[in-house]
Amino acid sequence: MRVKVSAPRHVAVHEAGHAVAGWALNKQHGWAHPPFEWIGIEEGKAAASGRGCVSRVLLHNVQDGRLVNTRFPQVRDKQSIITYCEHDFICIAAGPLAQAKYQRKSLLWALVSSGYADADAGSLLLDHRYFPLTGLSTAQHLVRRARNLVNTHWPAINALADALLAQRRLETDKAVAIIEAVGLNSMPL
Repeated sequence: MRVKVSAPRHVAVHEAGHAVAGWALNKQHGWAHPPFEWIGIEEGKAAASGRGCVSRVLLHNVQDGRLVNTRFPQVRDKQSIITYCEHDFICIAAGPLAQAKYQRKSLLWALVSSGYADADAGSLLLDHRYFPLTGLSTAQHLVRRARNLVNTHWPAINALADALLAQRRLETDKAVAIIEAVGLNSMPL
């Protein structure tokens, strides 16, 4: 007989970190599109999210340093790609940073314990073989921005993690309502 294992709180905090970061950065950029379609945690497994990184899709549409065949009309030039890459890198880093804060561990420990998916996604965004992102801030600077975002919005991350543990899956409108009910403070870009 298999015993069901509930997703631990650190998994919910990790996913809430990604979601709150995406929402906060979208608000700061004035982007109307939602940063995720849904957010959820699965029993006995790592978490899931209903949105992949926009920039990963973009990087697969670059040929000879030019963006081609994109389904994102708001992305028109190299600076737009850099902005999306930085946005996605911060969102990726915010998950393990939130987990590390909750468990009082290092970022490296959180990346290793969460199965390398976030580390792999983040390193792809910094890989110059895909696109020469010469204007991209250094990874260290982006991690500092993500850590600042996690610290600033820690109450929203905790509230969203509580809701995830109770409901397992939240659609965008419910997750956003929870984030905004706690109060999303502004953070300098």
